[in-house]
Amino acid sequence: MATKAASFRRQHRIGRAVIYGSLFFMAAFYLMPLWVMITTSVKHLDEIYAGSFIGLPQQISFDAWRTAWSEACNGTACKGLKPYFINSLLLTIPAVIMSTGIGAINGYVITKWRFPGSNVIFGLLLFGCF
Repeated sequence: MATKAASFRRQHRIGRAVIYGSLFFMAAFYLMPLWVMITTSVKHLDEIYAGSFIGLPQQISFDAWRTAWSEACNGTACKGLKPYFINSLLLTIPAVIMSTGIGAINGYVITKWRFPGSNVIFGLLLFGCF
């Protein structure tokens, strides 16, 4: 009986190791483009042209970030990304605040107000979230 339990524990550990190993591999495979993007963005152009995509930069440089933020050309204007980022914030922050407030009020009303078919509507709204 003890050998059967030990065999089961060993199989369980091997199964867990295979699961965690495959999850680690899939996470690394999924995150590799993000790694390449971040490390390449802080390298000098000479180092990028040499073909070193995956490795760490020899010297970190934020010149590309400064250029994109303040001098990048978009269409006919060379204003950088700063005004577009500020515009995105000016549109996004009020929209998030308003939709969160309206959603909270509606959620409270839907859970407290009972009428014929309220469970169906609640289920449809919940189904629509996913």
